Amino acid sequence: MASLEDWVSCISSDAPHDALILAQLGKTYLTAHPHEAGCESLARLLVPEGWTAGTLAGVSESVRRDWTNHDVTTVEGWVLARTEARLCGLIFKMAAVAA
Repeated sequence: MASLEDWVSCISSDAPHDALILAQLGKTYLTAHPHEAGCESLARLLVPEGWTAGTLAGVSESVRRDWTNHDVTTVEGWVLARTEARLCGLIFKMAAVAA
């Protein structure tokens, strides 16, 4: 079974230009939220119960719940669900580790 990091890596390899933009948003988000800046912290916030076959649906549900609960953040002029911003943060952290 693939991990959260494997899933994020697929995003980066399937759409590298998009991944660069998402990484920049993630860098900005993590600069404003340094307590979330570790890969393990982000993974725990994104997938508290650990990665399972239903994780993608769970992440999508977290995004929906964020919007419903107004748990949003503004990053470089974009209004993102908190889960979306954290995913961008994970993309940034993974790109930094790979570099």
